[in-house]
Order: sequence, then structure tokens, then C-alpha cells
Amino acid sequence: MAEEKVGFFAALWRFFSFWKLRKALGLIRAADRQFTGSAEGIRDAFDIHQDKLVSQYQELHDAISQVEMTIEQDRQRLEELNGREEDLIKMRDGALAKFEEAQGTGDEPTSLQHQEAFERFDSEIQEIEGQQEALQARLGETEATMDGYLQQLTNLQAEIKRLPQQKTQAIADFVSSNKIIELNARL
Repeated sequence: MAEEKVGFFAALWRFFSFWKLRKALGLIRAADRQFTGSAEGIRDAFDIHQDKLVSQYQELHDAISQVEMTIEQDRQRLEELNGREEDLIKMRDGALAKFEEAQGTGDEPTSLQHQEAFERFDSEIQEIEGQQEALQARLGETEATMDGYLQQLTNLQAEIKRLPQQKTQAIADFVSSNKIIELNARL
């Protein structure tokens, strides 16, 4: 008795599972017939595909624009850091010269003051060099990624340009195939 209930429910479950699958396959076949059963359907399928590609192209183009903006901001920041580093190097060299001059005259407080300035400038230069390395590494990675995005954009653009020709060819093939079938039916 218990096995019969389990068998019944298993069979019922299998029936509904396969019924859903068959319905889904039926919908897929109906959609395929809609787009492959007439010249208008083929035209519509190509138009839908082209709209999808154009949308992807716009999204990718916008993303590339944002990445380019980020790259430009990083380059500007790197230029600012380079300028600041040059200024600090000059100030550090000046502090070193003043330190040596103060040591030569035996002025210990001035010598100590210039030594502290030298160390402060040198410390900031080291910090800037670390930031520059990190920024250059990030720029390199971003530019490499950008090359991939530009290649994708070029590929999408080429595919969008090819679609009208493919659409015309597919419609012509469909019409000529139908005419051949009609001629064979008449014979």
C-alpha cells in the first residue's frame, strides 16, 4: 500500500515535470517558427539582434568613457606628484646645503633645524615615490584593461555594420528556398 502511494506520487511528479518541460519546449519551437517561418520573422529577428547589439555598444562606450576619465585623473595626479617631488627635492637639497653651511660655522641650533627639515623633506619624497609607484601600476593595469574594452567595442561595431548585409542575405536565402520548394511541389 505504501509503495503504491509512493509510486503514484512519483508518477504524478514525473508527469508534471515532463509536462512543464514539454510546454517550455513547445514555446521555444513556437518562437523559432515565428522568427524562421517568414521573411518578416527573419527581418524582425535581425532587427531585435541589432537593437541588442547597439544597446551593448552604447553601454560599453559609456564604460570606456568612464575608464578614460579615471585614467586621465590618474595621469593628472601623477603629474602633480611629480611636480611636488621636484619641489621637495630642491627644498631637501637646499636644506642639506644650509645644514652643511651651519655645520661649517659651528651653529648647532641652525644645523639641527636644517637637518630636521632635510629629514622631513626626504620622508615626504619617499612617501610620494610610493604613491607614484602605486599610481603607475594602477595606470598600467587600467590601460591594459582599456585595450581589451576597445577591442570589444571595435568587434561590436564591425558586427553591427555586418548585420544589414547578413539580414538581406538571410531573407534572400529564405525566399529563394521557398520558391524552390514551391517549384518542386508544382513538378
